[in-house]
Amino acid sequence: MSEAPLITETPVTTTEAPSPSQTTTPPTTESSPATTSTTSDTTLLNQEEPVAEAAAPVVPETYADFKLPEGQAISPELLAEATPIFKELGLTQDAAQKLVDFYAKTNAAGIDKLFNDQRAVRQEWATESKTYLDALPGGIKQAKADLSAAKNALFAGADGVPNAEKITQFNRFMDMTGAGDNPLFIEAFTKMAKLYTEGKPVTGGGPSKFGQQGPGSRPTAAGALYPNLTGQP
Repeated sequence: MSEAPLITETPVTTTEAPSPSQTTTPPTTESSPATTSTTSDTTLLNQEEPVAEAAAPVVPETYADFKLPEGQAISPELLAEATPIFKELGLTQDAAQKLVDFYAKTNAAGIDKLFNDQRAVRQEWATESKTYLDALPGGIKQAKADLSAAKNALFAGADGVPNAEKITQFNRFMDMTGAGDNPLFIEAFTKMAKLYTEGKPVTGGGPSKFGQQGPGSRPTAAGALYPNLTGQP
């Protein structure tokens, strides 16, 4: 009879790992896409209209056909100088026209102020000149006659005939510059006029009461020497 071994081997039971095909995964639940409503909550009258994209401004190669007030014009030289500035600022023809309108407005205002200031100065001159002329013998009427005679002498030709065209241009110069109102110009011209004006002839008005006497009434020698002496024979 054989003895049983002291140590006995116990059979080991091995568990094989399941193959990938045998691995079970919990089922996944796919979510269905959310349904979006095509109906807007905004009412028809409150819905905003789509905004159209603004077109890029058209910058012309050249600027022309500017409209200016009557009596004003823009010189070609000034336009040629301003064109690069307009293009640098990216101005369209209409935008450049607005700048031209502003320029014309300010330019007209400056001209009006210049004329108004000149009128005010000439009015002061005329007032002072009238006071001076009224104080002269014969007044302004005689002064005008002297000035006319002086111009005839100053602008006379070699034959002594006044040059009407030059006199007209001189009168236009006095009106355009206002020299015809300046008191110093008038004073100088009236004094010069006396040098160019011929003296008037002295006409006789009858015998002097202190000299000549009618026939039969000759004074004595004492009466001729002392006509105002009373008590003479």
